[in-house]
Amino acid sequence: MKRLMSLLLAAVLVLSLPLALAEETAEATESPDLTDAIFLVEDMLYDDDGSVLCIEGEYAYIGMEPEEEYETLMPYGVDATYALAEGCTFSMPLDMGDEDIFENHEVEDLGAWYNEVILQGLELDDESEFYSFTVQLTLNEDDEVTHVEYVYTPWA
Repeated sequence: MKRLMSLLLAAVLVLSLPLALAEETAEATESPDLTDAIFLVEDMLYDDDGSVLCIEGEYAYIGMEPEEEYETLMPYGVDATYALAEGCTFSMPLDMGDEDIFENHEVEDLGAWYNEVILQGLELDDESEFYSFTVQLTLNEDDEVTHVEYVYTPWA
């Protein structure tokens, strides 16, 4: 009887092991919470009409301590490209001046904002190079951007 109970106990343990491993793996592969993460926009892809289709860049973990903490969110320096969802909204400063840079407003066209506020507003010498800027992204379940909000980042 003791032997039979030992065999049954061993069988239960062996059969439950894959379930425990599956739960542990599921937890380890869940999408990271990027709600407060800062995304460094390094380029934008346009359609034939000049509307922004996608933004490219990488997550920048400004001010997060300790450094190892951001590595659990997403590998540092890994590029990401996100398509803009239909109806995506943008909250951006209307001027990059001293005080105005902290006040975001709703804008309708991210590409037009970039041309007017970044390129013309900052009077950049070389408009062929992309001027990076930092934002916080809101993503939907399909990893499409539903909202882009400018975040001032004092680069040291």
